[in-house]
Amino acid sequence: MKLLLFVFISFIFISFNLKNAYASSSYVLPYPGIMPGNKVYVVSDFIDTFKGFFAFGDFASFSYNLSQADKYLIEAKTLFEYKQYLLARDSLEDSNVSIKKAKNSLDLARKHKKPVVEKTKVFHDAIVKHNEVLVSLLEILPADFMWEDEKKAPVKIFIKDDILRAISIRNSL
Repeated sequence: MKLLLFVFISFIFISFNLKNAYASSSYVLPYPGIMPGNKVYVVSDFIDTFKGFFAFGDFASFSYNLSQADKYLIEAKTLFEYKQYLLARDSLEDSNVSIKKAKNSLDLARKHKKPVVEKTKVFHDAIVKHNEVLVSLLEILPADFMWEDEKKAPVKIFIKDDILRAISIRNSL
């Protein structure tokens, strides 16, 4: 039992120390992992939330929130492509929230007089990449869609408006 606990705790600490490898010429988004709708997604989301509690400091918080924004954006893109518009809209909103939190962490680091030049460049590269993904989605998705669930009332999803709002949020940061 102690060995299992040790392995679990080691896994958590190792996952914090792994750094994303970014190409020097462009920002690279992560590969989509477990997607919403999967039964295991709740566990994955819980672990990600748990990691957030250990993101102490401005830079750790920035990195965590930016990685969450990337993850949710890729989830939204994949779900949009598979016409899972309701789940995609939720993931896009989660990405919007996380990207704002990343900007707030960067601003706090600047306020605390920490060197933010490198992190600012990473953030701007991420914004450019996010906007590229969002603009590419605008070209292939319908402007709106009536989502009809079996046992619920139909919901009209304004896809174009949601994506334009996400672009606007990123451009205002």
